[in-house]
Formats: sequence, structure tokens, C-alpha cells
Amino acid sequence: MYYFGANSQFFSNLTIFLVIILSLFFSFSWIMRKLLNVKRKKIFSIDYINDAHKRYDRTIRIGSVFFFIILSVFLFDYSRFHYSEASQLLFFVSMLFTAAGELLRAYMEWKYRKDQNDYILTLCNIIFMTAMVIVIIKSDFLGLFV
Repeated sequence: MYYFGANSQFFSNLTIFLVIILSLFFSFSWIMRKLLNVKRKKIFSIDYINDAHKRYDRTIRIGSVFFFIILSVFLFDYSRFHYSEASQLLFFVSMLFTAAGELLRAYMEWKYRKDQNDYILTLCNIIFMTAMVIVIIKSDFLGLFV
């Protein structure tokens, strides 16, 4: 039998971790939507505000793909970087591209959806997700994988 290198409780800890994170995020989002009186959007749908938002968002997404390909080619040369350093850098860069896309969304919502609190919800979600990522990393994944 092939051994993946994970201990016997890895998958149960991973399940607990995902349930905690997803429930925190969806609870926060639900509470903020109620407080700000914002309609719920479909999960995994891309709701563009206008054509400019669509163009800019696609530019960020395509740019991130090309950036990751180029960065991966240079980072995974084992003579320069250790694998964990390279993966940490890729994670950090992915967080930056995600934040850039969400900040673009918040700006477009603020500028073009007047009299709505959508942009406040988007900014609150960015702040909450950033805080969650920092807490998760600083706590060694909530102590579940130590």
C-alpha cells in the first residue's frame, strides 16, 4: 500500500479544518449581509458590474496565470529555492492577485452601484479573509496538523 506521508488523522483533521473555516466565513458573510441589507449572490458566479470591470478582471486573471507559469519555472529550480519557500511565495502571490481582484470589485461596486452597500460587504470580506489567513498561518493551521 502506498503511504502518502500523512499521519492517520490527517484527513479527519483536514475535514475539521475545512468545516471550521467555511462555517466561519459563511457565518460572517451572512451576518454582514443582514446588517448591510445586501442581496445574496450565487456561489461561484462572476457578477460583473459593467464591461470595464469585466475587462479589468479578465486582465488580472490572465495576468495571474501567466505570472504563475513564469514564476513556477524559476522557483521550482531546486538549486535556487527550497520547495517550501517556493510554495509559500506562490501562496503569497496568489493572495495578492485574489486581493487585487476583490479590491477591483469593491471599487467598481462603489463607483457604479450607488445607494447600495455591496462594496462595504466586499471590503469586509477582504479584511476578514486576510485576518483568517494570518491567524491560520500564525497558529499552525489552528494546531490541527502539528
